[in-house]
Amino acid sequence: MTWYDVYSALEPYGRMAIGGRLKTIGVPGLTLIGGVHYFTNKYGFAMDNVVKYEVVLGNGTQVVASRTSHPDLFWALKGGANNYGIVTKFSLKTHEIPRISTTIQAFSESGIYDYIQAACDLAKFDEPNPIAAGGVFTIGYNATTNVTSALVMGVQEGISNPPSQFKNFTAIARAIEDPQRDHWKGICREPGNPKSDVPVSRKPIAVGNLLTSY
Repeated sequence: MTWYDVYSALEPYGRMAIGGRLKTIGVPGLTLIGGVHYFTNKYGFAMDNVVKYEVVLGNGTQVVASRTSHPDLFWALKGGANNYGIVTKFSLKTHEIPRISTTIQAFSESGIYDYIQAACDLAKFDEPNPIAAGGVFTIGYNATTNVTSALVMGVQEGISNPPSQFKNFTAIARAIEDPQRDHWKGICREPGNPKSDVPVSRKPIAVGNLLTSY
């Protein structure tokens, strides 16, 4: 069973489960090892949303593991993979499907330090009643072009333009809109006139900020 099966079954009821970000990921493996979701900051990992397991133990007996039945096994299965038995059934919490906002932002090499700082700040951001938000954060290097770049694809619960939980990333685009100004003034001169500056066309480092609401 994949998370696509779970999401498809819950959608007619206006409910969702905390599970895989990719629909083709299997339910058992992801749930037993942790399970990162876009809304982990509010709802926890996939394993945190399991309320009951049905497990076949090594001696062949079948038990139910929950907070009140075999609580030690219930605790161990949250991240314990398949080391404690074969799980034949998961009972999961469900949540109301929210409206969401998304953002896609890309940054060149000069913005990567601020990008990393923004990612750390987002990870440390802690509120008593958090807004559910998360994303996919990548830094890549192209060996052919020798270009390093960074990308954030973020999802946030609720309608916000731009998504408020990603304001530190959005701020990078504004802060480094003209990052090379002094540098270009030093090297771009009119021929024969070392004191004159040649106008240089400059564009923001962030190449995209897409908001989508559902």
